[in-house]
Amino acid sequence: MALRLGAAPAGPAGTGKTESTKDLAKGLAIYCIVFNCGPTVETKMIITLCCGLLNQGAWACLDEFNRIRLDVLSVVAEMMSEIKDKRLKFTGLSSFNNTFQGIDVKYMQSVGVYITMNPGYAGRNDLPDNLQVSFRPVAMMVPD
Repeated sequence: MALRLGAAPAGPAGTGKTESTKDLAKGLAIYCIVFNCGPTVETKMIITLCCGLLNQGAWACLDEFNRIRLDVLSVVAEMMSEIKDKRLKFTGLSSFNNTFQGIDVKYMQSVGVYITMNPGYAGRNDLPDNLQVSFRPVAMMVPD
């Protein structure tokens, strides 16, 4: 979190990737939305979600993120890069107004985007490199 990056927990189903993200948000008293991703996710859906997150300073756990189609992932990569760049510019401010994808939003410092992935399953895509740099990889193997 000090690096101002989201996390990308990856591992087999049932290892607690989503639950760990939700519990961390709960422990920090931050609202966390779990969004189940799939091949039907469109760019407009992600833009709407991100605008809400930025305005509220909430977290999103994008569950099974690597199921999103590659054409949508390329647009999402640009959005995540923009959010990361804005978060890096926070200097003691709790929020500031700016535009995101042409929409006026209030950026809250506590905003966070976390993605979970189940690699190796059918129908999963590899994340583009420009998207991977916005998230810190975390390997999860066995639930405790």
